[in-house]
Formats: sequence, structure tokens, C-alpha cells
Amino acid sequence: MSEYSLKERVQMLTSSLVYGGPMTFEQIKKLDWLKNTSEYGILFYLREAERYEWIKTKCFKGDKPNIYSATAKGRKMADARD
Repeated sequence: MSEYSLKERVQMLTSSLVYGGPMTFEQIKKLDWLKNTSEYGILFYLREAERYEWIKTKCFKGDKPNIYSATAKGRKMADARD
């Protein structure tokens, strides 16, 4: 079991997008703290962050990957957390 709660993990992911800038799913998977997390787990964190409206997803047609970025609400949460 992880030492962090679901909400803490989602906050960490949002903070990564605030300070690291917009990322694709492949870039998110390479974050050090997510290296031992399954793709399903990472997708779960992304969906939960979207539910809190801390991140948004820019979808593209074809083979272009989706881009995940922090919203103003997510940036505000990250600033208050640090």
C-alpha cells in the first residue's frame, strides 16, 4: 500500500504539470515518482485530477498524443500546497 492517499497523488500529478508544463501521457509515465505505477493507475490519477478540474486534456485527431495541462484551479491548488 502506498504511503500517499489518492488525493495526495492527484495533487502531486497536478503539481508536476504546473511546474513541468504540459505533458503527453508518455512523458507523464517517465516522471520518477510514477515509474513503478501501472498505466491504469496513472490514467486513474489523470481522471481524478480532471474530476477536481485541476487539469485539462487537449485531444487531437489521428496519431497525435493527447496533451495534459494544469488549469488555473490546479495552479492555485499547487501554489497553496507548496
